[in-house]
Amino acid sequence: NETLEQYERIIDTGLKVEFIDYEKDGDPYAKSPRLAILDVVENNHLWVFSTEDGFGDGTDKYPGNPLLEETQYKISGKTALANDIFRVVHDYFGHIANGVGFRADGDTRQLLGVP
Repeated sequence: NETLEQYERIIDTGLKVEFIDYEKDGDPYAKSPRLAILDVVENNHLWVFSTEDGFGDGTDKYPGNPLLEETQYKISGKTALANDIFRVVHDYFGHIANGVGFRADGDTRQLLGVP
């Protein structure tokens, strides 16, 4: 519920969130993860990796996993899973809002609370 509330605050900023279409466009942030930060700052837009794209063939391999539950939100016209919402919240508040990098060092610094 807390993650969903955080997502609501993000959407209230007017941020447009879209799933990455790797087949059509490739990775829009391939040259540098910093492009995600610039996309939010300059365009109020964020591409996010879809859980369904990375989860496999769509079979229910992990029944009951709350991160695979559907939410009431749509991203790119598709129903977002709880993990999709988590990814947006994590990227936005964990990396972009705090200016912490997206590489392994950024996640380590975030976990340790180091600026």
